[in-house]
Amino acid sequence: MIRGGGARLCNRCWQRCPQRPYTRAEHLLAELDDPPNWLWDFTIHVSSRYCPALATRLVSQLGALLRTERRAMPQTLLDRARIPGRSIGSLAKVLEDFFTARGLALPTDQSQRLAAGRRARRVQAVPEPLRPAVAAFERAMLDERGRARRAGTRPRADTTIDK
Repeated sequence: MIRGGGARLCNRCWQRCPQRPYTRAEHLLAELDDPPNWLWDFTIHVSSRYCPALATRLVSQLGALLRTERRAMPQTLLDRARIPGRSIGSLAKVLEDFFTARGLALPTDQSQRLAAGRRARRVQAVPEPLRPAVAAFERAMLDERGRARRAGTRPRADTTIDK
């Protein structure tokens, strides 16, 4: 079988070929009518952090998003890449890292969502008679954190509030 620019590679070697994500990105650049100018930098970003098979998969998933969202801004792509649930997904995580490092998009609120879910589960685990008091204490802690942020002092972290 001939893969990877004419070199004869078995499937196992092809999966590990470091050139594979770049080949996929070149094909994607040729397929898209108006590819974003950051696409090649994204390929370099994922190729330096992940194995070739995963990097190629991430570039392919981004390509599917770019085909459906023709002229999408980075923030829109980041929001569309998110999957519902406790994890935002591999592509959304990588896009968030890439876009926020370059100032192209704002970070997602995933950590706040996870913390809110943990707090809600913790309040529900408290016996019924104590639940209103625990919920009121949680609200007070969150209000205090908001005041600290506005005042520019050190706000309590989610882990402190959780404890």
